[in-house]
Amino acid sequence: MIGSMNGTPGLDEAKIYTHSAIPGDISLHIVWNTVQELFNESEVGLMIADTLRKYGILDHTVWLTEAVSGKNGGQVTG
Repeated sequence: MIGSMNGTPGLDEAKIYTHSAIPGDISLHIVWNTVQELFNESEVGLMIADTLRKYGILDHTVWLTEAVSGKNGGQVTG
């Protein structure tokens, strides 16, 4: 699923995190390099949420970057 997101305009990165103690508990982080309106969900995020929803409980939220200091300025890197 993540591999098929390559080439999506504005997509900086997508990472999957797994819970260290709960098998099957995952967190998918999609980072965009675009200016989006507050609470604006991406089409990619909505499609992934719809696909994953059939496998269990799903929490789909939108997070915004606050001011970031340091050598990278406002860019968030992993």
